[in-house]
Amino acid sequence: MLILMERKKIMKRMWITTDTHFGHLKMPTMCDRPEDFSKRLLDGYVERIREDDILIHLGDFAFTDHEGWAKIFFNHVPCKVWLIKGNHDKRSDFWYLDKGFSFIARSIIIKRFGYKVAFSHRPLVDSENFDVNIHGHFHNNDHRYCEPYLLDRLTPKHILLAVEWLDYKPVTLESVLDKNMKV
Repeated sequence: MLILMERKKIMKRMWITTDTHFGHLKMPTMCDRPEDFSKRLLDGYVERIREDDILIHLGDFAFTDHEGWAKIFFNHVPCKVWLIKGNHDKRSDFWYLDKGFSFIARSIIIKRFGYKVAFSHRPLVDSENFDVNIHGHFHNNDHRYCEPYLLDRLTPKHILLAVEWLDYKPVTLESVLDKNMKV
């Protein structure tokens, strides 16, 4: 029993968020987001995330005033944040590291809860390298049809996350896998 408790103490909770698009004034129109979506996102981090957690951001962090939004974001997020760069994350990796992100990549694969989990902004091509691909990019609207080559990649191994479906709050990796993979 003591070993299990120690192991749980060491195991960090992993949270996921995506497509925050801080500073993007057209998100309420394009994705039917509330006008205060940025505040809701920030409040969700404060409400759920602890200092010893890890937050994986699946890209498209900000749309304008990247530096200002990075300051605001890291005043609300107490943990380490990994950024999986999206199509709007055009600054250098060093820029993001300097602003507070702990890790930067285009995609990563980690083993967690018995699965090889790939994290990316856009869906990855299905491969034997991962059991599941958690990605963002498509939001909650049909703009994905403008990128048919991405639609062709989608398989049952792909899990789309959209903050619009998540009440603008981060979700744990465990809950995503539990809902989709029956952890």
